[in-house]
Amino acid sequence: MFDLKRDLRRYIDGLEEPISIQEAMSPRRKRRYRVPAAILAGAAVVVIPALVLLGLRLLPPGESDVAETTFPPTTATTTTGVETTSPPVSTAVVPNLDGLTVADAREILDELGLVLEVTEQYPSRSGFGLITAQGPLAGETADVGSAVAVGIRVEAPCLAGPAEPEIPAGSMMVKVLFECAGDGLYPDVSTPVSRTAPDGPNVIEATLRALLAGLTDDERATGLGSFFSADTADALNSVTLGSGRLVVDFNDAILINNAGTSTGSTYFLAELNANLFQFPEVGSIEYRLNGSCDAFYGWLQGSCQVGTRAQWEQSLAAWDAERVQLTRPREETGADEVVGRSYAGSLRDGQNRLDELIDGTRVFSSFDRLTSWPIDDATGGETRYWAVHVAGRGTEMIWLVDTVGNTEGGLVIFEVRAALEIPWDEIYPILTADAFVMSGRDECTIDDAFDPQLVAVGQLTLGPNDELTGLTEVLRAWRVDPGVATITELPVVGISCTSNTF
Repeated sequence: MFDLKRDLRRYIDGLEEPISIQEAMSPRRKRRYRVPAAILAGAAVVVIPALVLLGLRLLPPGESDVAETTFPPTTATTTTGVETTSPPVSTAVVPNLDGLTVADAREILDELGLVLEVTEQYPSRSGFGLITAQGPLAGETADVGSAVAVGIRVEAPCLAGPAEPEIPAGSMMVKVLFECAGDGLYPDVSTPVSRTAPDGPNVIEATLRALLAGLTDDERATGLGSFFSADTADALNSVTLGSGRLVVDFNDAILINNAGTSTGSTYFLAELNANLFQFPEVGSIEYRLNGSCDAFYGWLQGSCQVGTRAQWEQSLAAWDAERVQLTRPREETGADEVVGRSYAGSLRDGQNRLDELIDGTRVFSSFDRLTSWPIDDATGGETRYWAVHVAGRGTEMIWLVDTVGNTEGGLVIFEVRAALEIPWDEIYPILTADAFVMSGRDECTIDDAFDPQLVAVGQLTLGPNDELTGLTEVLRAWRVDPGVATITELPVVGISCTSNTF
């Protein structure tokens, strides 16, 4: 299988900001929320341990931090009782080499007394010759004279296109699509590879069987990737097409490791869909496992569905739009920049990603909803105005949103009417315990009354025996007022909050 985990790490690291050595060495205060803000942490914990490749770790973007420090001599007492002094250990803070040429990186490291070693090549679609991985990472220290290993991007041979095979008598050629030098952001199963198959009328079945046989070792070395291999070559039970609906029935050989995960299933289904929707006569596809659609999608942690060509084309458009957005330089977004924009997402369930609506297309906004609560009196069971606690793009905000409809999939479409950036930079210096963002829906009262328009930041307090309690000291508070579309600060006098998550 293509190195999905490595590529996923490239995406995760692309969301991180480089830190200076001063930040790295300073004590950090913990911050907790009603719902944790580290949306990607769960994925990172699972993926990162498997991603160290020849000592290289994929780089976060950012400016190079160049600094040098020398630790003082250390004194040791020998077994004879004589104190000896070891020479000082000279170290340098490793700079961020991401996106630099080898020549430029070597010049920077030479000034720090470090040595550059190119130890890995990554088949890529662009940025050939530029550094994309390093070990140690930027901000870490290394002994002067030691090596910094880097990986560089090289042009993936699969970009040159496949060679046309000779077609023996009694055979036909089919076109199988694979991913070439994937970026790890979203699937791009668009690179054709020619295969020969027994001549016959069922070209769709021949193509699917060729796909399930996977890639050769030589083809993988060119940068091509696929979930399928010799282990899945015989996974197909049957293929039938009637009235535009293609029904594909697999056996247990299709149960590939990692394909059942949320990310894996996206790539797995994309590989199947790309190859089958290339045939114009296919209007929809139903996948089955030993005759059962429920069993197939149950393995993928979902429910039976019939995918249409329109849905597939919409997914391709959304992935392309999100890929463009996620490969832009990461910039912080202010509160004023989101007011007036429309988003789609769930407002009642657990934390989830929010999509921005751009020209009718849902594009991941890089914001994740941490929690939300209604702030008006529901009429007929429907709530129009909500307060939403979000994080992303280098900030954390409270949004006042106005619901305006629903997507076909049942997600709420809403417009941001007002936004407040939580001033953590002002709150951090006065913290003495864990901080929480809490709402007046069920956690905070003002003059002893719950008020859903109230939102506050508080820190835990100690009980009589110095034990932590759910009670908090309110540090800052605001009112989210849908009537005038504002979020205004309130004095904390008379406001009391209890953390429900403690």
